[in-house]
Amino acid sequence: MIIPSNDRVLVKPLTLEAMSGGGIVLGGGAKDTRLHGKVMAIGPGKQNAAGNLIPVTQCKVGDEVIYGNVASSIDERLDNGEKCVLVVAEAIVGVIK
Repeated sequence: MIIPSNDRVLVKPLTLEAMSGGGIVLGGGAKDTRLHGKVMAIGPGKQNAAGNLIPVTQCKVGDEVIYGNVASSIDERLDNGEKCVLVVAEAIVGVIK
């Protein structure tokens, strides 16, 4: 199991099916290219200049999130072989409800 450190978030990438405005699932190569995934684990947070821990609050384990394509992302593999990425918490731009 991968345990994120500091303000890192472990995300399992998901593929969104593309839908038309009327709700019809589009076939072929029509997939959503947003960086979208499920939060698998969250680090304890980041320390500020005073040494206080600032926890990650923008998401929780199990949330589906949209995250930015940031240089600090690291491809990893979970113990069961599933692909995941480690991203800084600031790279998470939204939670899908």
